[in-house]
Amino acid sequence: MMMEITTNMQVPIPPTAAASHSSGAADDKKHPVSGAEAQHSFGQIFKSALDNVNMYQKESQEMTQKLLTGEVDNLHDVIISSEKAGIGLQATVEVRDKVMEAYDKVMRMTL
Repeated sequence: MMMEITTNMQVPIPPTAAASHSSGAADDKKHPVSGAEAQHSFGQIFKSALDNVNMYQKESQEMTQKLLTGEVDNLHDVIISSEKAGIGLQATVEVRDKVMEAYDKVMRMTL
């Protein structure tokens, strides 16, 4: 009998500067988001996501080390932490590839 293990990996995303400054569609016209605010907001979200991936990688390394030294008896926890780290890294690589693809398209545009 094969068991299916599912994990619910959630990455917290902080609200953007636009969402924190406006409460409705009418307020968007009163408080437009500047390019610097949007850039800072995107940067903060991206940094937060990278920090989470890094945290999962470190947790996986710690769990693997504890397994090797005999401090952890439950192999499932080690495998789950390893999978979280792998999925996080894979998602980060996909985002990087999409950003690079978008950058290439913008650079090829003629004005």
